[in-house]
Amino acid sequence: MAFVLQEKLRGLKVRLKDWSMVEFGSVDVRSKKLVDEIQVLDIRGETLGLANHE
Repeated sequence: MAFVLQEKLRGLKVRLKDWSMVEFGSVDVRSKKLVDEIQVLDIRGETLGLANHE
């Protein structure tokens, strides 16, 4: 009985991991991209000034 539960949980873990990648993508890559965009806007703001929407 315990073995069956263990195998079902293992299968669920794999499916949840796949679902997470589809829904959220790679959080590390997304975070790095956003930090890079913020740095670009900071540099632009220091040199040229920013518009209200930036």
